[in-house]
Amino acid sequence: MHKPRSLSELIHGAAPRLQHLSNRAKTALALKEHVRATLPQSLANHVTAAALRQQELTVWVDSAAFCARLRFEIPRVRDALAQATGAPIERVRVKVQPETG
Repeated sequence: MHKPRSLSELIHGAAPRLQHLSNRAKTALALKEHVRATLPQSLANHVTAAALRQQELTVWVDSAAFCARLRFEIPRVRDALAQATGAPIERVRVKVQPETG
């Protein structure tokens, strides 16, 4: 009988699709942390996710109230992320996505 492989071994081993998925998850997490770092702490705690596709940044927050507050911070977030990523950000979208569990 073969020893079971750990999830880490599967992701980093012979499964390129899982490796790709893992890399995308790490990138999304890093982007979310970059967004949070540009915001006041009281607002940063409500950012649940972020995605950058082409030149569009989408930021999700946990309630509509913080969605409205985040819209006031868009210029700061756009400038900071454009500088950090080296890519221009043409559009920023803010959406509500309650954090799960």
